Amino acid sequence: MNNHWAASYVHRLEGMNVAVGYPDGSFRPEQTVTRLEFAKLLTSALGLEAASGNTNFSDNGDIPSWARPHVAAAVEAGLILGYEEAGTTSFMGMRTVTRAEAAVMTARALQFSGVDADIVTGNVPELKDASDIPNWAKPSIDQALSAGILSGYADGAFRGDQATTRGEAAAMVYKLLTALGI
Repeated sequence: MNNHWAASYVHRLEGMNVAVGYPDGSFRPEQTVTRLEFAKLLTSALGLEAASGNTNFSDNGDIPSWARPHVAAAVEAGLILGYEEAGTTSFMGMRTVTRAEAAVMTARALQFSGVDADIVTGNVPELKDASDIPNWAKPSIDQALSAGILSGYADGAFRGDQATTRGEAAAMVYKLLTALGI
């Protein structure tokens, strides 16, 4: 981690007891993040009290016990809505969280925390792959970019459908806390 670009974000979140590594002491910043892991990271960072309620997701039974309270808290806060398919809503927690999904969750966290969405829309950089960003994620990505929570890559692309790495997730959550003044 010491030479990784996300090391300062990870160390700060570790100091806040928000980010945790693996049992062997490693963090593995280039490994992808599941939706379960991102929900836990986000709710822990926001200080949301773990909820004991049912999520009402059709795959609620597939959510591991370590993650269920965090997923339930994220649902209660409106950070996570799930996937709507054939009349049911599922969480699909073992899927990797895409950059677009992470942007939506962090933008919802801004709104949940009382930040007016109109305040953080402006100064959005031009993205060379803007036409590839799904319509459902575009306003959230713009908000997260404007608030400094997310950034594009050096080549000017956002890559919304790309899986989020643990290092990227730590940077997003740290920058979210900074945008919230925490």
